[in-house]
Amino acid sequence: MKVWQKLKTDPQLKNNLATRTKVIDAIRLFFKWQKYLEVETPILVNAPSTESNIDFFQSRISFLDQKKHRGFLISSPEFAIKKLLASHPVSMFEITKSFRNHEGVSSTHNHEFTILEWYHVQADYTQVMIDFENLMKFIFGWLTDQLTITYRQQQWSVSGFDELKTIKLSYLGKKIDLTPPWERLSIQEAFQRYADIDEATLLDKIGLIKAAGAKGYRQITNWEEAFDQILLNEIEPHLGQNKPTILYDYPIALGAYAQAKKSDPRYAERFEVFVHGLELGNAFSEITDAKVQADVLDKDANERQLLGKQRLPIDKDFLAAMMMGLPKVSGIAVGVDRLVMLFTDSEKIEDVIMFPVKDMFL
Repeated sequence: MKVWQKLKTDPQLKNNLATRTKVIDAIRLFFKWQKYLEVETPILVNAPSTESNIDFFQSRISFLDQKKHRGFLISSPEFAIKKLLASHPVSMFEITKSFRNHEGVSSTHNHEFTILEWYHVQADYTQVMIDFENLMKFIFGWLTDQLTITYRQQQWSVSGFDELKTIKLSYLGKKIDLTPPWERLSIQEAFQRYADIDEATLLDKIGLIKAAGAKGYRQITNWEEAFDQILLNEIEPHLGQNKPTILYDYPIALGAYAQAKKSDPRYAERFEVFVHGLELGNAFSEITDAKVQADVLDKDANERQLLGKQRLPIDKDFLAAMMMGLPKVSGIAVGVDRLVMLFTDSEKIEDVIMFPVKDMFL
């Protein structure tokens, strides 16, 4: 039986559907209270991001002259929002659909998903850590009717937020304390604590591969595979068990679109948030240098070719926006479906999506 059919007789699904709406309401109210501008950007684009680890849905767009152009469904609204930031440098957020092809079917993945992205202008990733803590506190307060929100003279005001001192919920039999501040753990500390790998070995391209082999990992061909296997199997199971864990300062090779740390350029200003097995968000102090960004896109394109994947077009408008100049900004992508899983105590993503991909295609 498909999820939409189960909805007729399943009270938990009905509750999940109602809670999903409330979570999205809370997200919007939080950012409007914080004076963010909500934006809408396209889902169908002529050039997607070029990250080598993502596979895209491809389509064709045609016009009356019968010319056909290649199009892609976005994996994130990042490039479009940054174009807006280049012309209008104010803090922005968006809730939209995103897509990733060639994904495995699992309890936490769906090929079509809902994403929240926000970009905090004149801030770095440490401020976005605080933003995330406050957003979760706000959602909890909204769901438990502990907040009063008013709108007068084009201003939002909230009462009850500061009085929320303890924020606890149950998720898959585990008591989770969302009360700020959350645990902050650097990648270097995590590898030392949970995998007994010191910093020198972590950052050594050959040393980490050897360490992974000594631990019993097989068919490791490069440093990134060794990093991923150790992170997945030895570190992530320990994260976010009682409080959310902010895992920060990834090696620069895994920085994606993050700036290098000024105090230690071996690392990138990137963090991810984990709660009892759920990875909820991925954040960066964003690259603002156009040449650095162009080099990253070119590196991504070359990596795709090395992996035997299709070479993707470069978004020239995005590079034009970078040339115009981005403000100092930090951004994050958060999985809304996973947030709803957390706040409804749901084990599977199809418990909070009424039309999961596997219902339609498998």
